Amino acid sequence: MSKKKEIKEKNELDELLQTIKKSLNNKATLTKDDMSTALEVIEINKVKKELLDTTEKMTALRYVEKQKIKTALNNTLNCLKRELNPLLEKEQTEKDKKKDERESNKKKTKKSEEKTENVSEAQQIQNN
Repeated sequence: MSKKKEIKEKNELDELLQTIKKSLNNKATLTKDDMSTALEVIEINKVKKELLDTTEKMTALRYVEKQKIKTALNNTLNCLKRELNPLLEKEQTEKDKKKDERESNKKKTKKSEEKTENVSEAQQIQNN
């Protein structure tokens, strides 16, 4: 195997590992759900790589009219964009939901801390 190909494969593997780590929030121990998530990330990366390879092959065609290649690429791009829009909406909905949960948890924590402080103050007053 050539040195260049070895480096490319190593970089792809490092990139895949980083993606998996990120999706698992750098957990030290993994559950079955985490393993499932990691496998899904691998599958997504396989499809992504296949898309990129196919695009590279399309653009490298020499004996096909460039207009046909451009049309095929534009059709693919438009299809991807149509698929992307609902995913982006779902992503934003989930982000908003998580943000609301965090804010709600902060408020609950703050109220709990205030109650603890009030109880402590009441005990000090009682002790005096």
